[in-house]
Amino acid sequence: METSYHRHDISDNVWAMLEPHLPGKRDQWGGIAQDNRRFINAVFWVLRTGAPWRDLPPDYGKWGSVHQRFIRWRRKGVWEKLLEILIDEPDYEWLMIDASHIEGISAETLLADRGYDTNDILAYAVSAGMEPVIPSKKNRKEQRDYDKYLYKQRHLVENCFLILKRWRGIATRYAKT
Repeated sequence: METSYHRHDISDNVWAMLEPHLPGKRDQWGGIAQDNRRFINAVFWVLRTGAPWRDLPPDYGKWGSVHQRFIRWRRKGVWEKLLEILIDEPDYEWLMIDASHIEGISAETLLADRGYDTNDILAYAVSAGMEPVIPSKKNRKEQRDYDKYLYKQRHLVENCFLILKRWRGIATRYAKT
């Protein structure tokens, strides 16, 4: 396939990372995949736009065939394996939260916004050996010191959510299975 021609298509660099890990090679059991890149682009198109499979542009193939292949890959765990291969091993030096559940996770530092400035969360972080980097709420009688530079790194969490929201099919969870 030449350079991407739809705005949701993967770049040549991303394809180079994915291709060696995809099923359908000559030395593997099963058929030889001729169109893995087109298939990946089709799946990304659906996930990015949030459109139903039936609205898949014909350039990507027959929507029913693409959908069935997506389901087969899900059942065989291909998507999970790809994710495991492509994600760097986390070091858990920093833990950034944007939800109310941190139990069972260990890190050196807990980064959170002032909405998480509660005695329970602070006590849990300290008992788990984490340094809480959470600004005090304005109404807290004693304002606590925190690492302001490290706190500013919290924007990484917000950027992650911003990127995920661009993928409408993921953000709204149209395909829950």
